[in-house]
Parts: sequence; C-alpha cells; structure tokens
Amino acid sequence: MKHYHSIEFFMMDSWLKCQGGDLTHTRLDIEIGDAEEDLTAWEALNYDYVMTFGLTRKHIHMMQLQKQLILLRMDLIITEDMFLHNHIEDLEMEINGLVSSTESGNITTTFILLSKWMNQKVAANNTTVKEFFTMLELYGKDGKEN
Repeated sequence: MKHYHSIEFFMMDSWLKCQGGDLTHTRLDIEIGDAEEDLTAWEALNYDYVMTFGLTRKHIHMMQLQKQLILLRMDLIITEDMFLHNHIEDLEMEINGLVSSTESGNITTTFILLSKWMNQKVAANNTTVKEFFTMLELYGKDGKEN
C-alpha cells in the first residue's frame, strides 16, 4: 500500500493540502506514486469521511457547484457559446472561495478554539482527520449543552 485510505491515520495537514489540490499528500512516501493513484486514494479518504461523519450542507453545496461547472463546461464544448465562459469563471471563483475559506481563516480559528476547549494545543500536523472531526462534533455538542 502506497497511499492512505483511512481518515483514522491521515493527518489534518495533509487533508488540508489535498483539499487545496495537492493530492500527492495522500501518499505514504511523497516520492512514490502517480496522479491516478493519488486521486483514487483521495476518493477513498473522502468516502471514509462521508461514511464516518456524513455530508454537511457545505459539502452538498460544493458538489452542486461542481456539477454545475461540469455541465457548463460540457455545454461550452457542445455549443461553443463563448458567453458560457463568464458563468464558468463565476462558478470557479465561488468554488475557490469555499475551498480557500476552509484552508485559511476558518480552519485556523477552529484549531485555536479546539485547543482552548481541550486545554492543550491541537495542531494539523499531529491530529488525524478522524480525531479532528470527532473533536469538532464533541465541541459542537458541548456548546449546545452549555
């Protein structure tokens, strides 16, 4: 096995890099593997995440935007209507905005809040995806109870 296939062992820093588009971080050894295997591993990791935690509204919205983008690109190929470029660019900007908000400000704030709640540092480089999202669920439940 050359790639991670379970969120139980996959670290959050690698998860965030993959969300940003660098799927080489799915590899156990960054030097061994190819793009096709990386994509297969990323799909397996996402499947494991969904099976463990389910889909959020943000995930569903992102998938709807990606579907719209694919359909617009197919329409552009079929019709050669250059006006569709504007719609494609708008959707790409919206998708990139969702991804970058996850990568930077929101995720940093979330790590700080979890660290404060846990009374110890929670960092992306020493927290697995499963641990992180489990902590996040518990933090949310604790907030609702208090």
